[in-house]
Amino acid sequence: MNFTRLLRLPAALFTTAFPLCTTAQETTLLPQARALAEAQARRIVRFVDRIPEVVDFALPDIATRNLVRLHVNPKFGDLVRRDYLRVPIGVRTKARGIEGSLELQSYITHGLAGSAGYGFSGLLLGAKREVPILPDSPAAFSAGANFSTPLSRPPRELTDGFRHTIPYVAATFPLLPMWAVTGYATVGADLIAGTSIVPNFGHNQLHSNALTVSIGGAREIRGAQASVTVTHANSGLVSDESRKVTTVSPGVIVPVERWSSDTTRVLLTFGASAVWGPDGRDLGIRGGVRLEFDLLHDDPPPAPARD
Repeated sequence: MNFTRLLRLPAALFTTAFPLCTTAQETTLLPQARALAEAQARRIVRFVDRIPEVVDFALPDIATRNLVRLHVNPKFGDLVRRDYLRVPIGVRTKARGIEGSLELQSYITHGLAGSAGYGFSGLLLGAKREVPILPDSPAAFSAGANFSTPLSRPPRELTDGFRHTIPYVAATFPLLPMWAVTGYATVGADLIAGTSIVPNFGHNQLHSNALTVSIGGAREIRGAQASVTVTHANSGLVSDESRKVTTVSPGVIVPVERWSSDTTRVLLTFGASAVWGPDGRDLGIRGGVRLEFDLLHDDPPPAPARD
């Protein structure tokens, strides 16, 4: 069975809701339409390239390029809230529409409070296959899976004690072309399995298998990217538990051009979240710094357009 053809069928059905994508069915596009599609494709590539903390799924970016990228994402907020500093370290590779990722979640005592030791608290693995939804279309579709597992015996609050396997399908597409808004959507399942670590579920975290749907939109504003994501998780259809959690997450990703180059990028991330779930309502804010180093990149994303 041809896997690429299998992916194209649900992808084509998905795009019926987006009028711009259907124009790609024509043999040729008008010059104005083609220019608009190419501009949208560039926005989607830049958006997905900077979205690591916006959604929990690997969105397709349709860029036909090879890539090997290292990233470091220290959680500086831990300096005032915890006895240790979390420093996730990962690598992302891509070739011919197939992408893989690996991230080790490390932690180390920062010396400003008590001693929590050091080590690795978790491992994240991901793989996906992506294809354009239609020829000459700026929209793309991907299917893949993420896997996470706790490692060793980290501080209790660093893990829920479960392994998570998350198969998913995802898509990016022009949502409001006239306003340069990129849309994205994912459908997946969070399948959990216990470990020898004592369970430690967080506030409003579902305690069983769940189905998850996310939708959102993003716009580039003077080089930065602003986005809003709405996620709904429901455990009633795939487990004995019947719980629901809805999250609304606005966020901003700002590249720091002073310290960035063709192979190095410094990104500032800011965000907030409002959560409605079985344990009540939660409000929170977040911020961070992400460092990225390209060991190999063909056809890198173009420089952000200045609005």
